[in-house]
This record gives sequence, C-alpha cells and structure tokens, in this order.
Amino acid sequence: MFKCLKDAQDFKFNDNGYLYIDVGTAIDAPTAAEFILKDSNANVIGIEPYEKNIEILKNGRNPEGYNLPYIRLKDKTILKSGEVIKSFDNPFLLLECAIDKVVNPVMQDFYCTGDLNTGCSSLLEPNESILGVEVEKVKSVETVSLSMILDEMNFDGVTAVLKTDTQGKDFDVVRSMGRHLLKTFIVKSEYNTWGQYKNEPTDSGAAFEEYMKSIGFEVQRKDRADIFFINKKIQDSLTEDETLRLLKHTNEVLNTLQFQVT
Repeated sequence: MFKCLKDAQDFKFNDNGYLYIDVGTAIDAPTAAEFILKDSNANVIGIEPYEKNIEILKNGRNPEGYNLPYIRLKDKTILKSGEVIKSFDNPFLLLECAIDKVVNPVMQDFYCTGDLNTGCSSLLEPNESILGVEVEKVKSVETVSLSMILDEMNFDGVTAVLKTDTQGKDFDVVRSMGRHLLKTFIVKSEYNTWGQYKNEPTDSGAAFEEYMKSIGFEVQRKDRADIFFINKKIQDSLTEDETLRLLKHTNEVLNTLQFQVT
C-alpha cells in the first residue's frame, strides 16, 4: 500500500468538525491556515508532492515580504510576518503525494521547478518559455485519487471546502473526489493556466464549469484564474441546524477569500 493511503488510514478525525482539503499546499499553506483560524474544529488534509515544499511547510518559511498567515507544522503554529498568531491542535494530515483522476494508485512523473518557483511544479510538463521557469528535476511520485484517501479514512461525511491549486490538473483533481464530490459544499479551484503546461486541454476551464453545473453546483464567483462553486443541493440532505452550522463555518473561512454564501 502507498504510504499516503496508509497515513490516511491512521488519521484521527474529530467528529465534531468538518473536513477541509487543501490540494497543493506549496510552502505556505495559507488556505489551510485560514481553515484552522476560522473553524476551531476543522479537520484538515493538506496534499503536496514536492519534498522541498514539504520541508519548508514543516519548518516555516522566511516571512520577509509575505503578509498572509502560514503554517509551521513542526510545532503546529500559524504565523504571520514571522510572529506566531495561533497554536493549534486540530487534526492535520499532510500527505506527500499527487492527486489525479486515477482508477488505481500509480507512480507518475512530477515536474519539479526551481527554488524560486516551486509552486509551479506539476504532473504536467511546464511550457518553460511561456511560464518562465525551468524544470529542476522529474521525480516519480505516489499518485492517488481523493476518493481513495477518503475511503481509506472510512469518511462519509460532508467536506466543507475543497481547495485545489495544481497547475493545470485541477479539473481531474476535483473529479477524483468521486461520490464524495456530491457531499462537498464549496469548491475553490484554479481553472485556467493559459497554456502554461503541455498537454493541458485548451478548453479545460469551460469543460470544468459545465461539468460542475451538471452535477448540481453553481458558480459563485470566478476571475481570470480561479473559480468558486457552491453545492446548493447539499442542503437537502442536512437538517436546518446542520445547514446553519455549515454556513457559519464556511463563511468565516471564505470571508477571507472575499465572498459569502447564503
């Protein structure tokens, strides 16, 4: 069994909290930090394939010129401008793997970009002349679907927020939730990389949006790069109290991202 799936099996979930998933934490995990800052019972899964990013995420980044909150996992703290603003004991599962719409766990090539642009690393090969980065190395990484991870956890609850930033693979990452996608309330995803990666479908943004609408999601907001979906249908499966609680926590998180849901 892949290590990432074994780690998922061992994850101690807090049944009093919702699940938040951050695919592509990079070195800072600012979105995961906001999950914890705004929802004290948040269960967080962070996914990052590149060991350089994981090392910095564990030990903390150089805060110079960086104004967002970020996580330092070695002592489970959230910092801003180099100062600790919160210590946390929320369940936080960091998985060193890639996510793709795969049927079985596989090893796939992962393109690692240089130190100044590690966040541009991807399962897709970068168009270096367009993206303006160089590939430092190609490594083989464990690749699974999100549904495999959640199934190993025996999870069948509501995912409050799924955030993805995977450099051209986001449509596949979101679809890899499988049946769990229908029980996901908010999806925040990158959906347009303007041909910066090879073998990326040129119509992936439009196809992504159409697919999400076909399964009951509505577009809440989008800009040139990112799109926000809300699953209105999920409220049909929840009690009024559960719906209000979910709205409260997601709005506290998403206020930081400058939109609300009702």
